[in-house]
Amino acid sequence: MLITPSTNRRRRATSSEEGLTRTRDKYRVVYTDKQRKGLEKAYEENKFITMETRNKLSKELDLSDRQVTTTLHS
Repeated sequence: MLITPSTNRRRRATSSEEGLTRTRDKYRVVYTDKQRKGLEKAYEENKFITMETRNKLSKELDLSDRQVTTTLHS
C-alpha cells in the first residue's frame, strides 16, 4: 500500500450515543456535562479525595472508581 499524505491522516469515528470517541487504536470516554462539572467541583474542593468521596462521586456521576481517580489525578 502506498502511503500518501491524504491516507496517512488519523481517522476519527465517533459514536455519540455510546459516549465514546475512537482515535486510531484507543477509545476515549466523552464525559457528560454533569459528570465533567461534578468532577471539576470535587477537584476544586479538594485536590486529593478520600476513598469515601471517590465512591460517592462514582455513584452520583455513574462512573467507575477508576475513572474518578484517573480523572482527578491527571
